[in-house]
Amino acid sequence: MAANLAQRRAAKALRRKAAVRAKRQVELRGQGEVASWGDGESWAEPVPTYKASAALIDFAEPLLDDDDDHHARYNSLMLAMLAWNLSLLDPGKRKENMRSILEAVPELLGEGDGEVLYQFENLITELISRKLMLYPFDRRCLVNFELRETSDGWRVNVASTLAKAA
Repeated sequence: MAANLAQRRAAKALRRKAAVRAKRQVELRGQGEVASWGDGESWAEPVPTYKASAALIDFAEPLLDDDDDHHARYNSLMLAMLAWNLSLLDPGKRKENMRSILEAVPELLGEGDGEVLYQFENLITELISRKLMLYPFDRRCLVNFELRETSDGWRVNVASTLAKAA
């Protein structure tokens, strides 16, 4: 009886893995071209065809408000860019980098409040989860961005590079 249950669970896990693999192949099909690092080494993940600026704005949407002034919007996008780049790291390096960032936060804010630190850590963690959910295959590292006010709102230009897997 136990062997039967184990076999059914193993078969179910294999079906689930096959479904996830098939879904990923469908998502990747036609999204971009195979890229190379320039040193002859290449990888099979396609380069996304959508703009990094559109992805950053979509990803940062929970942080952005139409009533934000330029400074608040810039800070929100900077925080989103930080979380995006942290999401590209493997979990071990991500925790290490988060720890060093969290150590610097009180110095930057000029506060020793643990509640602010806790909220900041939770916000970054939620943004990383959001990035991994919305853009799981986007391996671009966001290097810089420019925020410009226009007559009909605001525009964001993003500079990015492909992140080599660690």
